[in-house]
Amino acid sequence: MADFKRYNFRTNIQSKVNNWFEVGGNVALSSGFQRAPTQSDSNTGNFANFQRLVSDLYPVYQRNPDGSYVLDEQGNKIWDYGLWRPTTAASGSNILGSAENAISGTNNESVLLGTNIKISFADNLFLKTSANIDYRNTSSHTYSHSYYSTGVLTDGADPQAEVRAVHSTIRSIAF
Repeated sequence: MADFKRYNFRTNIQSKVNNWFEVGGNVALSSGFQRAPTQSDSNTGNFANFQRLVSDLYPVYQRNPDGSYVLDEQGNKIWDYGLWRPTTAASGSNILGSAENAISGTNNESVLLGTNIKISFADNLFLKTSANIDYRNTSSHTYSHSYYSTGVLTDGADPQAEVRAVHSTIRSIAF
């Protein structure tokens, strides 16, 4: 199950105070959340990669010896994670089961602030200075159940990560 939410706000104000002085500022705020199976190049959770690795002859659901589906206590079909498949055919993985049962969520927050000042001394002679601060925070949480998703090979997993970064820039230009 995939989920995506994003909120953005942006404003830019520029003012010419008089014929030799200008000042301005801008603000950009962003907040987002995405829940989806992990999608990296070689990850078996990558839909395109999984399709290349697993032939159509491998079942999506577990089967009984008579060809009927194996059902859980509620009568639902049970995903086949192919622990018996060769590793080159993504053994222990089923992209559909992982999409339904694995949890992978990422929060992204960012604040970008900027200001600028321009002082004109004469025609084509001015000083312009700008200062910017960018703050970004990304937190992620991935959960793989030990039976229902890619965690069948590792007896489950629950990694979490958070990365924060602050960058600042000051520029001055004189002409």
